Amino acid sequence: MLKKNILLFIFFISCAIRMYAQDSMTLSQCIQYALIHNTQLLKTQNDYQQADNSYKQYRANVLPTLNGSATNNYDFGRTIDPATNQFINANSRTNYFTLNGDWVIFGGLQKLNQVRQYQWSREAGAQNLQKIKDDISLNIANNYLQILLLTEREKQLENLVKNSEDQQKKTEILYNNGSTTLSKKYQADAQLATDQYNVVDMQNQLEKQYLSLKQYMNYDLGKPLKVVSINFTGQLQNYTQADLDKAINEEVGKLPAVQAAKSQRESAMYAWKATQGTAAPKLSVDASVHSIYSSQYLNYSPQIIGFVPIGFVGTNTSDIVNGPQYGYVGQPISFGSQLSQNFGQTVGFTLNVPIFNGLQTKYNIQSAHITYQSNDLQLTDAEVKARNDIYQAYSGMNEAHKKFDAGDIKLHSAEALFKESDNSFQAGGMSFFDYSTARINYTNAQSDWLQAKYEYIFQTKVFEYYLGKPVAF
Repeated sequence: MLKKNILLFIFFISCAIRMYAQDSMTLSQCIQYALIHNTQLLKTQNDYQQADNSYKQYRANVLPTLNGSATNNYDFGRTIDPATNQFINANSRTNYFTLNGDWVIFGGLQKLNQVRQYQWSREAGAQNLQKIKDDISLNIANNYLQILLLTEREKQLENLVKNSEDQQKKTEILYNNGSTTLSKKYQADAQLATDQYNVVDMQNQLEKQYLSLKQYMNYDLGKPLKVVSINFTGQLQNYTQADLDKAINEEVGKLPAVQAAKSQRESAMYAWKATQGTAAPKLSVDASVHSIYSSQYLNYSPQIIGFVPIGFVGTNTSDIVNGPQYGYVGQPISFGSQLSQNFGQTVGFTLNVPIFNGLQTKYNIQSAHITYQSNDLQLTDAEVKARNDIYQAYSGMNEAHKKFDAGDIKLHSAEALFKESDNSFQAGGMSFFDYSTARINYTNAQSDWLQAKYEYIFQTKVFEYYLGKPVAF
């Protein structure tokens, strides 16, 4: 019985551990989950698959076409037998068999340029897909860090609640002993209530932040989720102007947004060339093989159908000489023999020369050229925007670093002042108002330091992304 209870206890403990492991996720796990379940990404993946399908479709369009057909007809009454090309008045069955092939030998390189057009369009789709993945990773990282920030703020506010509870208990004892006034007791009660309210408010903010993360991940809102804390010092590195220059000179062209714009420009260029091909002559070759079967198609052969008088034996005699009478008798020809006998082949060449079509070709070419120029300008805009984003990321990282250093100094000063004020207040040498002011300043300094800390981490990760590093902690 004891052994059974121990086994049950181990089983429940293991289940609890597994549940905890499933509910706790690192940043990498959150990103991977979002990359699988995020609906925006799934839609972009469908767009990429559509672009890939279009590329394969136009690539196959370069190949020759081959089509086969088979027809079975029943004719009643007077009709023309297609096998003999003569009128008949009988019921008949006819079968047609045809195999046609067609191939464009030259068409102004239109099909080849269309293949290249959709190849670059597919590449643009792949880069757009990668950009969506990168945006998701950065947004998940931001939500993740905000949760860690609010979690630390909650712990700090809970410590303030414990401090206020100690002060409230001490004040109540002093008041019951007649050593302090009722107003000071009310002040201690009010401070405790304020701190408890702040904890509840912070818990609500934390819950909303988790909700935001779950929604972005497309995570089950009813399922619990906890994020894993990170090592702050292990996430930061010192980046200099040399790193900024490297990002500007070497990494701009590698960014998915720039790559997508470049691919779109190339796609538009080949679309322009493909449209130019519509003005060129088109030479194509077509070939076919065909055969036919008819139930009325017969093979006629001579046969003796009787005897008729052809003369007399000798002269002055009545002995009649009979000779054979010949006629043609039709015999049905087998299905296979007819297909073989009626088998035919055709080869032809066709040259189409566009002469005039209401200037539509001219304006279509101009329109495709304008589209190419627009995509070329979009590439320039994408490169400029990428450089600006890198400069802003570097500047934001440095500003966050300065705020963090200043916040660290501010926090240590506020902490020292609060400790001194707390000792003085406990000894009765400071008013509650002055003590409360020092306490509020210390709380605000803690909040500002935490805000600067996680902002510094996030801005560093953004700049590292522009250096080509993955978003991870």
